[in-house]
Amino acid sequence: MAYPTVKAGTTNVDAGTDSPKLARADIKQNIDNVNALIDHFNGTGPIKIQGNEIEATRSNDSLFIRASGTGEIVLDDTTLAGGELTSNPTGVGTNAIGSRLNYENLTDVPGTREYALGRTGMWKTNGADSSSSLARYRVQDTLSVDLNDSALTSTSTAAGAQIQHLLELRDTSTGTSTLGNASANAAGVYFPAGGTASTINVSDAYAYRAFGLSTPSSGATVNVTDAYAFYYGGFTKSGSGTTNITNDYFLYTTEDDAKTRLGTIERYKEKINSLTSATTMTVDYDTAQVHRVTLEHSANFVVDNLPTGGIVTIIIQQDSGGGNTGAFYSADSTAVKFANGVSTLSTGTDEIDVVSIFNDGVDLIGTMQKDFR
Repeated sequence: MAYPTVKAGTTNVDAGTDSPKLARADIKQNIDNVNALIDHFNGTGPIKIQGNEIEATRSNDSLFIRASGTGEIVLDDTTLAGGELTSNPTGVGTNAIGSRLNYENLTDVPGTREYALGRTGMWKTNGADSSSSLARYRVQDTLSVDLNDSALTSTSTAAGAQIQHLLELRDTSTGTSTLGNASANAAGVYFPAGGTASTINVSDAYAYRAFGLSTPSSGATVNVTDAYAFYYGGFTKSGSGTTNITNDYFLYTTEDDAKTRLGTIERYKEKINSLTSATTMTVDYDTAQVHRVTLEHSANFVVDNLPTGGIVTIIIQQDSGGGNTGAFYSADSTAVKFANGVSTLSTGTDEIDVVSIFNDGVDLIGTMQKDFR
């Protein structure tokens, strides 16, 4: 039965004009309306309301709850835990899917701001001071899995327990799309405008902080083979189409003065740039920190973009003729300083010299190791 839309009249049941006989049609209409409402919400209609549950009953139907205008849908709870959205999974076996929050705009006009599914936790303290570690505020994603003695041994990057943040980009048309930036996770610490005379003192501001924590019960054991605060497995290229990546970076900073504190380095390698022999060659620190050339000319080596604290290395091998010389300068034509002012290359056939140049903030200091063969 459909949701009732016909209202019964009240003329024949109003005081002074009562007419039970004439009111029969109105009484019948009201009874029909009540029955229609019961049918609409008891599970035989599109919505079921039982106790404290609201459910869409038609197969694979969606349930819509809409606020008006700038209004909000508010989950209110008087407990400290706050309101909760909880679901049991639908489906079994390979795909058991719990609750999802979806936002969809299939007619977006580029140039408008689109922010969807934002989560904001807002607190304002009462101004009291506290040194307790319990003074903490969190917007938290937690995945809790009870393994219950299961042996789940796949080490595939898609397997195991993961909290995923996935940015999905596609072009369903046949032309070419361009996007300036694609950030799967953009993390930062933001201090918006506050009081006009206020001061905020923060000891440590982390845009991203990783940690591991293990608290097994007495008699229990946790064994971890490799613990990673951050792991990058490379950019996987699959599918029948073509993927082109010009530069594949693990970490990247545009700020040369940003400090990096490393622990024990287990493995690393230098990028080596091949120079083409010429009478003048630019040794660009931004391209690589190690350069190699087979010298076929007497040449000037011009060191460019070498920051304070930076070091660049040039591996120079004479060609089959030998006898080529080299001179070393900064981009502003200042000569690199060598011990005793000597920077003479080995000149024998196929002989190899290694020149390292360091910027101490005042001078470019060069060292030369000669005649590798």
